[in-house]
Amino acid sequence: MLGIHLIGRQGEGGFEFASKMGVKVFQTFLHSPKQLRIVRVNVERWNSEAEKFPDIIPVVHASYLINPFTDTMAKYQDGFNILLNTMRTASTLDGVDTVVVHPGALVNLRGSKTSRYEQAATLFDSVLNDPDVYGVRIALETMPGAGSQVAGFAQMHRLYNLIENNDKVGICWDTAHMVGYGYDLRSESGFDMAVSDFLDYFSIDDLLVLHLNDTPVRVGSKKDVHTGVQVNSPPSPMLLRALQQFKGIPQIVELSDYDTSYRTINTLKNYI
Repeated sequence: MLGIHLIGRQGEGGFEFASKMGVKVFQTFLHSPKQLRIVRVNVERWNSEAEKFPDIIPVVHASYLINPFTDTMAKYQDGFNILLNTMRTASTLDGVDTVVVHPGALVNLRGSKTSRYEQAATLFDSVLNDPDVYGVRIALETMPGAGSQVAGFAQMHRLYNLIENNDKVGICWDTAHMVGYGYDLRSESGFDMAVSDFLDYFSIDDLLVLHLNDTPVRVGSKKDVHTGVQVNSPPSPMLLRALQQFKGIPQIVELSDYDTSYRTINTLKNYI
């Protein structure tokens, strides 16, 4: 189910935009991803659009500022408030059943990691236990592992296991991030290893969303760079393998400009 990430708008016109693009999925923020200010979504308008385009699947991406592992209580509370607002709002939006969240980073760690993991799990459980949060799952996104980021399936599973409501939690693969982390998704054997490692910790049903991004970075560089299909070029083997391996879930091209997004999506359509 190929889709596009909306740039610079909080879901406005997403259903019609995806329909015009000829895709079945769009991803959007409900607020500015790098600001604490919460944007109020026009729920009535959203649900009216959803009714007109019942075959379009919306996915919500939460703020980048959420860090359940932070060592600062004020930042922890800010992250909780943003995620709670996002999940409450998503619960009222027709068609939304998944919110993608970056797991966070173990910043300024001086003691045991255990208490930080427990603290992060508490934040997620507090949000998922809220009576105004319903019918929406959290998809923890794979990260490249820069600095103290929680990354890799072992670390993500450690968090997952501590969340009491983990039946409402799954995983979002970001192919660019996974290359940065250390998986050589460009080769068949490297892709097979990534799938095998994932299945050591999770089931295939736990994979809720795919961010279908190419990247120029070196395997294991810990860098986060997204690219798409180049002009007059075929898709990379990594994009094709991911596209074909995970047909049953939302596959979102997540780029910073629409020209490259259009080119990537229109090229990938030829291989579906």
